[in-house]
Amino acid sequence: MSTFFPEATPVLGNLAVRWISTAADLDSISLATEWNAASSVDLSCFLRPFTPGATEATGSAPNRICTTITLPQRGRTEISAFDLRYVYDPQGDDADPDNEAKAALTDGATGILVVRKGVAFATAGAVGQHYEAWTGYLGRQNRVQSGDDDFAEFEISQMFFPNADVVYGEIVA
Repeated sequence: MSTFFPEATPVLGNLAVRWISTAADLDSISLATEWNAASSVDLSCFLRPFTPGATEATGSAPNRICTTITLPQRGRTEISAFDLRYVYDPQGDDADPDNEAKAALTDGATGILVVRKGVAFATAGAVGQHYEAWTGYLGRQNRVQSGDDDFAEFEISQMFFPNADVVYGEIVA
């Protein structure tokens, strides 16, 4: 008997993130009018790795006289805010290409983080590609540095506050 060993898709270089201001249907973002819109910003080379997420509460139902075991019960899902960290040029203005993310991700802005996984980031968006979409709004831009060592870079740390659960969708024409 042989064992099936599925091939894994590497994360390195196979992640693209875009900021789009609006989408008519989160389940099917339009390649022409949303993914490639003039207002859409490719954040892939600006962002540091980030992990949006959700946690589910667990608990136990009240015991009954006849029960001898306690079983876990599923509770509410909590969608958490998460930190976006991205590079910028502290000497450039917002028109500088090095500050495209800083100019787009302003304090209080609402929009959609669209995360495409499993396709090289440099590959253009295409009909049929799958993505995760997070709608929400942005917190303040905190200008920080990535560390204290010789390789530290200036960056912005900014909270993203999702206002709905993630939507898994597919790019359409």
